[in-house]
Parts: sequence; C-alpha cells; structure tokens
Amino acid sequence: MSGVFYTDTVTVYNRQEADYEETWYPTVLTKVALFPRQSSRFNSTGVQEAINAKLYVHHIGSGYVPPKAWRALADKSEKFTFDEGDFFVKGDTSSEDHTRDNFAEYMRGKYDYCYTVAGVDEFDIIPHLEVSGK
Repeated sequence: MSGVFYTDTVTVYNRQEADYEETWYPTVLTKVALFPRQSSRFNSTGVQEAINAKLYVHHIGSGYVPPKAWRALADKSEKFTFDEGDFFVKGDTSSEDHTRDNFAEYMRGKYDYCYTVAGVDEFDIIPHLEVSGK
C-alpha cells in the first residue's frame, strides 16, 4: 500500500501510567494516509454526529510494536503502538508540552483533527496498519 495517498503526517501519543502519573510519548509518522470522516447516528434524543477517522500506516520499518510489547519496553522513546487511551493528531505536534496536566484533553480542545484510538487492524499480506479513530 503505497502511492499518492500516503502524503500525511500525524503525531501519535502513547500513554503510560505509573505511580499515579501520566507520561506521554510522542512519535511523528510521515507518509501515512489520514481520512477524516463525519457520520451521523440517530438515537432517541435525535441526531448524534461523530467525527471519525481512518489512519493507514506502513508497517515495515515504522517502529510499531503491539501494545503489550510496547508496555514491556524499558525505553519507549524509539517505538510506538496504538492502544486504548492513546491518540493521534494530524500534523507534527511533537513540540507541544506533553508534560502538562490533562494533556489529552488539552490537545482535543486545541486541534480539530485529534482522534482517540478506537481500534487497530494489522495486515501481513500487504504489511500495513489500519487505525480507527474517534
């Protein structure tokens, strides 16, 4: 999976909690494909809109490791994962102060294209990841 669609940049933020403290690890990914979409769902109170996204990442050489393997790493700065509680943002936002309190909430309030990881599918035939964001 390569070509003209892999022109986006995103920053992935992986969260680690230890001793009641949150640490965020940013990783900038280039040559990815981000497809934001807006959908509507109906419930008993009316229409509920949801902003969702699909992120496509080349798997080989990307530095990706599955969530349990990432949590077991002593040095998490060289690898990334897509796990519950993680999020990604369109563009290179790695210069943000990721040590601030309520960092994820701050980023969601500041950036339009900021998505919580909702799931990830890993494909081996044409090695890539498809990440769902909400």
